[in-house]
Amino acid sequence: GKGGYAYRNWIFGGGNLFLLDYVLHRDVEGIKKAYPNARFDGNIVKKETIITRLDGTRINVWASATPLIDRDGEITGAIESLRDVTPQKNIERALRESKTSLDAVINSLADPLFIKDRSSRYVKLNDRFCQFTRCTREELVGKTDSDVFSKDEAEVFQKNDEDVFRTGQETENEEIITDSQGNSHTISTKKTL
Repeated sequence: GKGGYAYRNWIFGGGNLFLLDYVLHRDVEGIKKAYPNARFDGNIVKKETIITRLDGTRINVWASATPLIDRDGEITGAIESLRDVTPQKNIERALRESKTSLDAVINSLADPLFIKDRSSRYVKLNDRFCQFTRCTREELVGKTDSDVFSKDEAEVFQKNDEDVFRTGQETENEEIITDSQGNSHTISTKKTL
């Protein structure tokens, strides 16, 4: 009996309207003003937010609202759903923290280290590898050996990579690598899956 959307206060605080209310009135500008990071997918409006439950716990939710439209194109109602995505957000946060920890471990190594995907693109490398090649991370990540090194060097690197993928066995090779300033170095590489 309180009115003024009091039953919704635990979700959004104050007297804020739900997405549903804006959708019912086709108030796109109202949605953009009330929910600046709302996304539109046809008639569906989606929003991610954090709400505080009555017991004080905070949860992440995805809200989506869509109008119900009759054959004449008239809005006859709307549906809004809230989905608790707190577990997914916790996993994302743990993955970010794990990645940060892994980066710190990799960067603490004295030897140059890199990780390539099956297409021989660099996906992760440490600071020492950047210093050794005299290339920035941006110049290397997502690139292949052919993008970075001479044709002859790239062919050797790719052949040695392929041997590891084909056999599943660790290899140790002597390779010649030329840094970005034209200095050649003979290196011993250990490659593994």
